[in-house]
Amino acid sequence: MKKILFAAAALFLLSPANAAIQGSQSEIAKKYADKDQTPVVHFVPESGAALGFIMYAELDGEPGEEIIIPYTVRKGTREIEDRADIAPQALLIDVVKNGKKIRGFIEVDLAYVRKPKVYIHAVKLSDSELPKVFVMVNDGFEKGWDKAFVLAYNGFDSKDAKRQKVYDTVLMPWEFVLKQFGKEPNIVEFSTKLKENHGKFYIRMLDKGAKWPKISKKQLESFTKELQDYRKEIFWEYGYDTVEEE
Repeated sequence: MKKILFAAAALFLLSPANAAIQGSQSEIAKKYADKDQTPVVHFVPESGAALGFIMYAELDGEPGEEIIIPYTVRKGTREIEDRADIAPQALLIDVVKNGKKIRGFIEVDLAYVRKPKVYIHAVKLSDSELPKVFVMVNDGFEKGWDKAFVLAYNGFDSKDAKRQKVYDTVLMPWEFVLKQFGKEPNIVEFSTKLKENHGKFYIRMLDKGAKWPKISKKQLESFTKELQDYRKEIFWEYGYDTVEEE
C-alpha cells in the first residue's frame, strides 16, 4: 500500500511538470517548426530531468530574450544519395530572434532515426563576448571510446565565425564542460574507457593559437577533485609538470 501511495504521490508531483512540457512549450515549438521538423525535449545532463521543448536566453546583447528550440529532421532518400550522406537524420538547434527563426543555428548529423536525447545550454564564457548556445548529443557515429557525444556551439559574436565549433566529449554536467581557466574562452573535453576504469579531460581553447592560460597546479588539482567526486575515473591528461606552481 505504501508503494502504491508513493507512486501516486510521485505521479501527482510530476504531472504539472509534464503538463508544462506538453503544453505551452510544445505549442511554441510547433508554431515555429518547419514542415519537416519535429520538436524534441532537452534534458539536464547529470540528472536526466526533462527541461521542456524550448529555452529562453539573451544571446544578442539587446533587450529581450531569444527562443532556443531543438528539432529533428529526417533526410529523404534523394537528399542522402545526392550528397553521399550516411546520416539519415539531423538535429537542428533553431533560434527565434525578434519573432524570426534562424534555422540550423547549430546542426548535428545523427547516424540513427530514433529520437535523440538532447542537452542544450546558453551561457556567457567571457565578459567581452556575447553568450553562446551549446548542445551535447550522441550522434551515433563510432569514435573509438565509450558513448561519445558531439559538443557543438554557436553564437552571435563575430569571433565565433572563425572558430572551431564542434568537439567530442562524453556526457558531463555543463559546469565541468564549460569550466573557464583564464581570460580567453575554452571548453573542456572528456573521454572515458569504462572497461579500464579510465578517463581523461583536455582543456581546449576556442581560438586557434590562443595563448595557454596561466593554470596553477592547485587549480587543476581542485578541478580534478570536483570531477572525481562526480566520476572517480577521470584525471588530468598531461600531468602537472605542464602547469605553474602557485
